[in-house]
Amino acid sequence: MIILLVSIFYSCASNKVVNQLKFDEKANAEILYGTCDLNGLKNAPFSEWYQSEFDDYQPDMDVLCKIESNGGLAELNISIVMGTWCSDSRREVPRFFKIFNMLSYEANRIKIFCVDTKKQAEGTPVSVMNIERVPTFIFFKDKTESGRIIETPESSLEGDILNILENL
Repeated sequence: MIILLVSIFYSCASNKVVNQLKFDEKANAEILYGTCDLNGLKNAPFSEWYQSEFDDYQPDMDVLCKIESNGGLAELNISIVMGTWCSDSRREVPRFFKIFNMLSYEANRIKIFCVDTKKQAEGTPVSVMNIERVPTFIFFKDKTESGRIIETPESSLEGDILNILENL
């Protein structure tokens, strides 16, 4: 059922408004909310932390080479559920995009859903994705979930990605 709902959402996603701003009382700040893309993260006020973390992160090149040689990445689509108010999201999401940029993975195959501090985002499939902590990176192969990285990686982002690929 979850797969069907996520699939339906993806087919309708092109008609959605992206990068909406919402004031979150608990965060006491404007946040990105709903379906987002990299443009939302690369614009102020989010660009300051996004660009800094993206530029500073140095992925493990040996692990990136193993990911590339695995070949399974081309079969995956990815969803990210994050909060622009969340320090873990502010750290891990830019790093994630740096890794995938270095792997020449098409960013448009990564769906970004920004949630409020209640971990909700109306008009998105987040409610059926079993999100407890953010960021959550969900990997799909043939519309079936193949793995997740939740909040902080077990080894490193690239190490956890390789682990997911090796278990496909």
